[in-house]
Amino acid sequence: MVFILTIVCLTSGLGDWYSNYSSGDWLQAREEAMTLFSEDSTSAVALAALSLSSHDDMSEGSTSLDLATKALHRDSTLALAWAALGMSVLQTDPILAIEALTRAVEIDSSSAVAWEGLGIAMLDSGEYSLAAANMQHAIEADSSYMPAWLGHAMVLDESGDPEGGLFVLDIALSRWPRSTALLFQKAWIQEWLFPADSALVTYGRILEVDPGNVDALKYKGLVHEELYQWGRAIKTYRVIVDADSTYFWAHGEIAYCFEQLAWFDFAEDWYLKGLEVNPSYAWAAYRIGLIARSTDLDESLEWFTLATELNPRMADAWVEKGLVYEDTGDFSAAVSCLQTALDIDPDDYWAWGELGYLLKELGRFEEAAEAYENGVAANSGYVWGWQQRGLLYEDSGEYTEAISWFRLAIGESGGSSWLFGELGAMLETEGDMDSAAICFQGAIELDSCYTFGLHRLAHIRRIEGRSDEALELLAAYLQCGGDTVTARSEAVLTLEQAGRESEADSIEQVMLDLYPDAWLDAAWNSFYMDDDDEAYQLCQRFEAGGPVESSQWVAVADLYSFLGRDDQSDRCYVEATLLDPSDIDSWVAWGSMLSAVDRFSEASERLDRAIGIDSTFIEAWSVLGEALLFDNRYYRAEEALQKVLELDPGSVYALCYIGLIRERSGKPLEALDYYLEALELSPGYHYAEDRIRAISDPAYDSEWWARDEGMFDASLWFDLSVIRGNTEEKIMSAGASLTMKYDNRGSSVMLEGGGMLEERWEKETRNTAWASLEADYFISDAFYIEASSTWDRQPITVRPWQISSYLAGGYKRWISDWLWVAPEIGVGLVSSSWSLGHERTDDVTAYGSFGIWFEKTGSILPEVWLAGSVYLPPKDKDDLVAFGDAEITFRIWHPLSLTLGYSVDYTRKPVVSEWERYDTEVFTRIRLELF
Repeated sequence: MVFILTIVCLTSGLGDWYSNYSSGDWLQAREEAMTLFSEDSTSAVALAALSLSSHDDMSEGSTSLDLATKALHRDSTLALAWAALGMSVLQTDPILAIEALTRAVEIDSSSAVAWEGLGIAMLDSGEYSLAAANMQHAIEADSSYMPAWLGHAMVLDESGDPEGGLFVLDIALSRWPRSTALLFQKAWIQEWLFPADSALVTYGRILEVDPGNVDALKYKGLVHEELYQWGRAIKTYRVIVDADSTYFWAHGEIAYCFEQLAWFDFAEDWYLKGLEVNPSYAWAAYRIGLIARSTDLDESLEWFTLATELNPRMADAWVEKGLVYEDTGDFSAAVSCLQTALDIDPDDYWAWGELGYLLKELGRFEEAAEAYENGVAANSGYVWGWQQRGLLYEDSGEYTEAISWFRLAIGESGGSSWLFGELGAMLETEGDMDSAAICFQGAIELDSCYTFGLHRLAHIRRIEGRSDEALELLAAYLQCGGDTVTARSEAVLTLEQAGRESEADSIEQVMLDLYPDAWLDAAWNSFYMDDDDEAYQLCQRFEAGGPVESSQWVAVADLYSFLGRDDQSDRCYVEATLLDPSDIDSWVAWGSMLSAVDRFSEASERLDRAIGIDSTFIEAWSVLGEALLFDNRYYRAEEALQKVLELDPGSVYALCYIGLIRERSGKPLEALDYYLEALELSPGYHYAEDRIRAISDPAYDSEWWARDEGMFDASLWFDLSVIRGNTEEKIMSAGASLTMKYDNRGSSVMLEGGGMLEERWEKETRNTAWASLEADYFISDAFYIEASSTWDRQPITVRPWQISSYLAGGYKRWISDWLWVAPEIGVGLVSSSWSLGHERTDDVTAYGSFGIWFEKTGSILPEVWLAGSVYLPPKDKDDLVAFGDAEITFRIWHPLSLTLGYSVDYTRKPVVSEWERYDTEVFTRIRLELF
């Protein structure tokens, strides 16, 4: 079958070339081809041979296509020329390669060169069966053509039959025992198919044939590394360095081996030698950075920075640089580095998770969520990423979304005991006990000693009345190292529920002897699982046992507070302080609780007691400063916080609160100084960064705090309005108001009065006056009660005077940072004097109102007020009166503001029948705020 090719080679003088080419001595084959080409540069056969030799040698790969093209130009019927063309374009134009090689075998079906090339083309396209068939054709065409045996082994290996590949290689090696190409292919298969030391034998055979073979030395060294034979690897790489001192890669591998042996000085020296040889050797700089990281973060950062400068595409260096920034507290810089790394390698799921963590710490929760989602998209088995994204849902109160996410996580990742347990806990708090039990059971199946799952499943079984199963689970919980007190308290409740009181009493007695706080701990467990009723019952059970230490009273008081039982909480704090009046922790805990529920004045009293016991107790000063700050007692608050700084100059907490005091005092530049100092001490501190951003906003109003937080407000105003309807009037009015706030919730007393000059039909004028007194009290942050009385004097009208007194209840609440709503209902008594022949006095009137206020806190944007109200005397519905009001207020500059308004007044039955039911008013008001 090799007859045609043999005749061509013999007649053209290519015999020596083909003999060397077919045996794998491609360097010698190329020399033979060059000799023939120099003898006759027009020979198509010589051109084809030189093209094939140039392609295999790869030293002149760019010329192989030119040579093949010239060969075909000389003789388009030459199979060897078509084979040369196909081999020269295998990587750049696979379609043309297949066409050319197919043409070659059509011309000469005995061309082993063409069949082998066609096999390689099919291998590259993933057509393994065709590739194997073509390689077999090449062997049948010329069994002495070694590249076909090598190609056949490669096809078998890549198609999933490495054993078959080794079999073919062993046959070929029996014929060509010194072929380094065959030996390399055998070693590569052995590396992953068998223990790595089998490949070492093969690399040794290569080095027997070619002692200076760098590739063999390199791969042999890497196998030694894989086997943790660091010394042998170093010895192997030293042979390379001794032969070629400029081979920087070998320097780096020697350094890496020393690094694994913990000989860091030697490692660093060799990495530096590698950098000397090749100043752009980024990997060496990266590894030195890793070595320095445990001892000198600044030096480490310098090396990682150098690595990223030398190779901006080295994702690992960017990640490590980010981790150094994280260790130094510069989370913003760390985020930037990790984002760069992920731009390079978006499949690095671990880096996505770390980026998510940093963004979460910076308060950028939406971006953190996206990072975690990208992490699990890159690797669905990345359980930690699933966990953290779900926790973000929980932290934001999106429990339905969290449950859906954890269910998806279990389906996509295969689940983990933690995922099953967390989903179970959420379902339990949602009241879906059946689904929760299934989740806890799933967690236990994955980890039979998952104590949280065992305890919660036992709890559910107890609730279901399956006491025997609950007790078995608790026994397993204990065997797996679960908390003894938790197990016993749950067992006592289970036995009591099952009517086994004597057993329950015995366990309870032993439990309380060993740990008197057992029922309190059980109460906290119930609280954390959102079972407030059981938590409250267990608190009472703990109290019934008679706490004997102040710390016990404080602990139960704290839990009562979290349960919203402020009366019980106060009572327990009283017990704690009576039991040991000198226990500073009790007073501080009480003050902290009172401050947490906005009872700031009471909190400051308890904290003053604590400071009287120990004036150096930082926590007492810190909580006192916070309570006084939010009670609007700025001077004393700053004194307390300055004391904190005196005791602890590094208190970022105190610096930020002093900054807030300066803000509220209308001194934003001074506030900035404190926030910046806080950031110097703690880079990335969220509160300081948020306040700096707020102050830097162009819409920031530096006077807003001072206006809003002061105890007294006083203002003068002037109105100009025009009325159309029952009368045609121009009205000029003026007034004054004084408001005193008497608690931090906004409760206040307001005295207001005014007068008016009215021009009617451009003729008649009249003077009116009015005064009102109003007091409200907020019983919570939003609900209030109110009492008001207004005296209205209108001479020369049908109603000379009127006194209106009302009691009301209402609700005022910010529903976002720019919108609040205010519905109110009330009932009052109206006494009026009428001059139309009769008097109406002492009318009872009910009313309702609703207001919406658009206001961006601390902003220079205008405020918008929309309101409506209805007055309806129950005994006479015809006397219904309704009002509508719309106002927009612009703050010209503090203390002046301008209001433009429009109001509608509707009366179902006017006093004078000829009057219209609707009055409209357009008015302009100038207000001067005095303080």
